[in-house]
Amino acid sequence: IASRIGASENSVAAFIRYWQDEFYGTDVFATQVEAAFTALEQSDSLEGRIAPLDLRIRPEELTDEETVTTLLDYGKRVVQPESDPAVRRRMLSALYARLSANCGVPEMMRVHQDELSEFALADRLVALARMAILAGPEPAVIDAVTTELRESALTVNDPELERTAGDLFFLQGDWDVAQELYNRCAKRNPDDVGVLN
Repeated sequence: IASRIGASENSVAAFIRYWQDEFYGTDVFATQVEAAFTALEQSDSLEGRIAPLDLRIRPEELTDEETVTTLLDYGKRVVQPESDPAVRRRMLSALYARLSANCGVPEMMRVHQDELSEFALADRLVALARMAILAGPEPAVIDAVTTELRESALTVNDPELERTAGDLFFLQGDWDVAQELYNRCAKRNPDDVGVLN
C-alpha cells in the first residue's frame, strides 16, 4: 500500500493511529491496517521498523498479557529474522524498553529469560545493557539488568557486549567489572581510546 501510493512512514503511522482511534476492534479497514503495519515493519529505516512496536501496543484495551504477546510476536516476526546484528540488537533493545515501560521490570526479565531464549544470548544481553543505559537512572531497570549482566557478560565472548556492558557498569560506578570488560576490549583493539580512558 505505502509503496504503491508513495506514502511516507509518518503518513502510514498516522493512518494506523486514526484507525485505532476510530475503528479498533472492528473489521473496518482491518486488511489495510495490517498491510500498513507490514509496510512499516519492512521499512528501510530503523525508526520506521521500530514504530510498529508502539503502534501495536497503543490501544488502551490491551491487557499486560496481550501486550507481551504482541511484543513477542513482533520479536519473532521482525527482529529475529534480521540479518544485521547491529540492527537486530537495536530493535531488541526497543522491544525491552516497551516491555519494561508497559509491563514492568520483573515481566521484562521473565520474558528475557524465558520467552526470548531462542535469541542469541549476546544479542539479548547487548540489547538489555543498551536499554538500561538509555533508561537513565531507573533503579529497578538498572538493578535487574546489572544483575543479569554480572552473571552472564563475563562468560560471553562478544566485543559489543563487553563494550556496552562495560559502559553500563562504568556509569553505575562499578569500576572493577567495567575495567575487566574494558581490558577485554583493549586486548582486541589496542587503539580503542574509549576503553583506554
